Amino acid sequence: MLDCDTILNYSMSEIFYIDNKSYYIHSRDICKNWNCVFHNPSDHLMKDWKINIRLDNRSLVERLCPKHGVGHPDPDSLAYFEKINIRYMGVHGCCGCCRLDKSSNSKLMQWLKSFK
Repeated sequence: MLDCDTILNYSMSEIFYIDNKSYYIHSRDICKNWNCVFHNPSDHLMKDWKINIRLDNRSLVERLCPKHGVGHPDPDSLAYFEKINIRYMGVHGCCGCCRLDKSSNSKLMQWLKSFK
């Protein structure tokens, strides 16, 4: 697995498209050993929801609730920020739909429990 210095210093070498907008993202080799929002999403409740990249918030990747349009942090995006010791990224306005998967194995539930 890559260390934090390597993760923080990677170059953006691929283009990812969302709604006809292009975003430079890391190459596939950077995340080959873990789940990645773009290259290898984990099997979580929101994995099929539309992606929103928060350029105003360290490029946090959100999943947009199809029912309410509310942005919820993608669990794989949160896991990335935890790898670089940024733990507040999960705070968000919430319609509750991201919590429908209450299984103890869900990455979101594991992340929420880490604050108890």
